[in-house]
Amino acid sequence: MGEKMKLENWKTVESRTLLSAPPYLSVCAERVALPDGREVEDFYQIDLAPFVCLFAKTDDGKVLVIHQYKHDVRQVSLTFPGKTPLEAARRELREETGFEAGRWLSLGDYVINANQGCGAAHFFVGKNCRQVCQPDSGDLEDMQVMAIHRDEIMVAAKRGEFRLLNQIALFSLATHPDFSAAIAVQSG
Repeated sequence: MGEKMKLENWKTVESRTLLSAPPYLSVCAERVALPDGREVEDFYQIDLAPFVCLFAKTDDGKVLVIHQYKHDVRQVSLTFPGKTPLEAARRELREETGFEAGRWLSLGDYVINANQGCGAAHFFVGKNCRQVCQPDSGDLEDMQVMAIHRDEIMVAAKRGEFRLLNQIALFSLATHPDFSAAIAVQSG
């Protein structure tokens, strides 16, 4: 790999809100100035709430997954639990699965779309998970919590049962530590 070029950031000159629907999303059109002096009039930005994805492992080596309908893909899909950073990750794990984790690792924060935004994902691994109550997510979707082995996740992924890219990315980061800089965070 050669030497890195010195690149300059773009500058936002103006931003117009086209749609505001808090707390779910907002859409803006920005006028941006490029380093070479050119301007782009309508560079669209989509602001979605950040969320958490959890790779929750039980003491016996199983991984918690949720089998539920996801509207954007228009079908039932397997997902890992999650919504927004560590305190919310703890709450989501408990609400969606009824489990708590004894240890947490952060796998990092990732922007979903490099140009339009579309939310940021905060990935975590919860280890030594144990069931402490019944799930009570309050979500619209019917869901089924399952504890399955890693090899079963691979089979399900090959069959196309994981329809969300962030779920496959989380699985890759959680099972291939070379891909992430896992950071231990507070226990329990």
